[in-house]
Amino acid sequence: MFVKSTKSVCFVLKDGLKMLIEAADIELVKEFVTRNKPIEHSIEFYFQKPLKELSLREVIDGLVTVAITGNWFDIVDCKDESSHHTLMIIHSLGLNNSKINVIMIENLFKTYGVKAESTISEKTIFIKIFKN
Repeated sequence: MFVKSTKSVCFVLKDGLKMLIEAADIELVKEFVTRNKPIEHSIEFYFQKPLKELSLREVIDGLVTVAITGNWFDIVDCKDESSHHTLMIIHSLGLNNSKINVIMIENLFKTYGVKAESTISEKTIFIKIFKN
């Protein structure tokens, strides 16, 4: 139902998705994400309330749920450290996928009002999400 409500396309083979991601214009993606906030809306839809009414833990749990159900990633995990949460994502869609997802995730936490720092590679994304 969510896919229909957001006018998303849901069935794409991963190899085809990887090819499209490799050819993507990162700056255009950044503009799209900043303007449309797709992850923010997905999390709000999941919890049925505005982002600002969610706790940081709920935002992170929503992000993990959206990431897992989207099936873009092989592993998504989050650890609660003393001063921050560490989000770990492993995937097989290449460096541009890491770049695009960091843009979306950092935009989510900027919108929410917390600091996030990312480290990426071709197959991994590590994000520190700082507690206020």
